[in-house]
Amino acid sequence: MRMPTILTWAICLGAGPAMAEVCVTNATESPAFFAAEVHGGARVTQTLPAGGTLCAPGDGTGVVSVFEHAEETEGCSRLVAENGSDSLIRYASFDRCEWASHSQ
Repeated sequence: MRMPTILTWAICLGAGPAMAEVCVTNATESPAFFAAEVHGGARVTQTLPAGGTLCAPGDGTGVVSVFEHAEETEGCSRLVAENGSDSLIRYASFDRCEWASHSQ
Protein backbone atom coordinates (compact mmCIF):
# COMPACT_ATOMS: atom_id res chain seq x y z
CA MET A 1 0.00 0.00 0.00
CA ARG A 2 1.36 3.43 -0.95
CA MET A 3 1.17 6.27 1.60
CA PRO A 4 -0.07 9.67 0.46
CA THR A 5 2.72 12.07 -0.50
CA ILE A 6 1.89 14.61 2.22
CA LEU A 7 2.04 11.99 4.96
CA THR A 8 5.33 10.66 3.56
CA TRP A 9 6.89 14.15 3.72
CA ALA A 10 5.64 14.68 7.26
CA ILE A 11 7.26 11.44 8.40
CA CYS A 12 10.55 12.16 6.61
CA LEU A 13 10.88 15.77 7.70
CA GLY A 14 9.59 15.42 11.23
CA ALA A 15 8.90 18.52 13.28
CA GLY A 16 12.33 20.06 12.63
CA PRO A 17 15.01 20.84 15.21
CA ALA A 18 13.82 21.18 18.78
CA MET A 19 13.81 24.69 20.19
CA ALA A 20 15.78 25.18 23.38
CA GLU A 21 14.11 26.69 26.44
CA VAL A 22 14.97 28.45 29.66
CA CYS A 23 12.51 27.43 32.40
CA VAL A 24 11.62 28.26 35.99
CA THR A 25 9.45 26.25 38.39
CA ASN A 26 7.63 27.50 41.47
CA ALA A 27 8.56 24.85 44.07
CA THR A 28 7.06 26.89 46.91
CA GLU A 29 3.57 26.51 48.35
CA SER A 30 2.49 30.03 47.33
CA PRO A 31 1.82 31.70 43.98
CA ALA A 32 4.31 34.31 42.78
CA PHE A 33 5.08 36.34 39.64
CA PHE A 34 7.84 34.79 37.50
CA ALA A 35 9.84 35.76 34.42
CA ALA A 36 11.95 33.60 32.11
CA GLU A 37 14.16 35.26 29.50
CA VAL A 38 16.59 34.00 26.88
CA HIS A 39 19.43 36.47 26.27
CA GLY A 40 18.70 38.25 23.01
CA GLY A 41 15.36 36.49 22.71
CA ALA A 42 11.99 35.98 24.30
CA ARG A 43 10.92 37.14 27.77
CA VAL A 44 7.75 35.62 29.20
CA THR A 45 6.05 36.44 32.49
CA GLN A 46 3.24 34.85 34.45
CA THR A 47 1.91 34.36 37.95
CA LEU A 48 2.60 30.71 38.70
CA PRO A 49 0.73 28.60 41.23
CA ALA A 50 2.65 26.20 43.47
CA GLY A 51 4.27 23.60 41.23
CA GLY A 52 3.80 25.66 38.05
CA THR A 53 6.49 25.99 35.36
CA LEU A 54 7.19 28.82 32.92
CA CYS A 55 9.51 28.54 29.89
CA ALA A 56 10.91 31.06 27.41
CA PRO A 57 11.72 29.62 23.98
CA GLY A 58 15.01 30.34 22.30
CA ASP A 59 18.60 29.26 21.92
CA GLY A 60 21.06 30.53 24.49
CA THR A 61 21.58 31.20 28.14
CA GLY A 62 19.05 33.20 30.11
CA VAL A 63 17.75 34.55 33.38
CA VAL A 64 14.86 33.41 35.53
CA SER A 65 13.31 35.79 38.06
CA VAL A 66 10.62 35.88 40.73
CA PHE A 67 8.71 38.77 42.29
CA GLU A 68 6.03 38.90 44.98
CA HIS A 69 3.59 40.32 42.39
CA ALA A 70 3.58 41.80 38.88
CA GLU A 71 3.94 45.42 40.03
CA GLU A 72 7.03 44.70 42.14
CA THR A 73 10.45 45.84 40.89
CA GLU A 74 12.63 44.06 43.49
CA GLY A 75 12.88 40.30 43.33
CA CYS A 76 15.33 37.45 42.85
CA SER A 77 17.10 36.39 39.66
CA ARG A 78 19.34 33.50 38.62
CA LEU A 79 21.42 32.87 35.51
CA VAL A 80 20.42 29.72 33.67
CA ALA A 81 22.46 27.68 31.17
CA GLU A 82 21.21 27.12 27.64
CA ASN A 83 18.25 24.75 27.69
CA GLY A 84 18.40 24.87 31.50
CA SER A 85 16.02 25.49 34.34
CA ASP A 86 15.90 26.35 38.03
CA SER A 87 13.30 26.00 40.76
CA LEU A 88 12.41 28.50 43.45
CA ILE A 89 12.52 26.77 46.84
CA ARG A 90 11.89 29.77 49.11
CA TYR A 91 11.13 33.42 48.34
CA ALA A 92 12.89 36.14 50.35
CA SER A 93 12.99 39.81 49.41
CA PHE A 94 16.10 41.67 48.21
CA ASP A 95 17.57 38.83 46.13
CA ARG A 96 17.94 36.39 49.02
CA CYS A 97 15.76 33.63 47.55
CA GLU A 98 16.66 29.98 47.82
CA TRP A 99 16.95 28.25 44.45
CA ALA A 100 17.40 24.55 43.73
CA SER A 101 20.69 25.35 41.95
CA HIS A 102 22.17 26.55 45.25
CA SER A 103 22.58 22.92 46.35
CA GLN A 104 24.07 21.65 43.08
